[in-house]
Amino acid sequence: NKIENNNRIIKTLEEMAQAIFKEWFVKFRFPGYEKAEFVDSELGKIPKGWEVKTVSAVVKRLPQGKTFRSEELKQKGVVPVYDQSSGITLGYHNEEPGFFATVDEPIVLFGDHTCRMNLVAQDCSLGPNVVPFVSINYPTMFVYFMTQGSISQE
Repeated sequence: NKIENNNRIIKTLEEMAQAIFKEWFVKFRFPGYEKAEFVDSELGKIPKGWEVKTVSAVVKRLPQGKTFRSEELKQKGVVPVYDQSSGITLGYHNEEPGFFATVDEPIVLFGDHTCRMNLVAQDCSLGPNVVPFVSINYPTMFVYFMTQGSISQE
């Protein structure tokens, strides 16, 4: 019950963060926007001093490292292994993590078949078809919300 409650809290907090992000960085209704100057760009009006960039200009793909398959994993262990499914945790192992992440320096995991993205703030390893990345010049959490939902399988 506690895990389910914590998952609901996490989901609610992520939805709140996404809503704030959209207000500030998509609709440009950030604190003080009424006094901001806007200029033309290829995407329409944007705040003066802001730039339009491609995703590849703001993220760095991390080296994949060892990929774990479900048959190699345990039900319990020290290091979680994430995949691209909706359950995200494929299993656990007790070896060295493939990636080190914290709340201050998270990584983003992108499922290259599902286009599902997850923000991870703990050491982990990866299952197949998961692409890890971090931001180049911006906070990774910002880039996570900026790219969330913008990539599809079309």
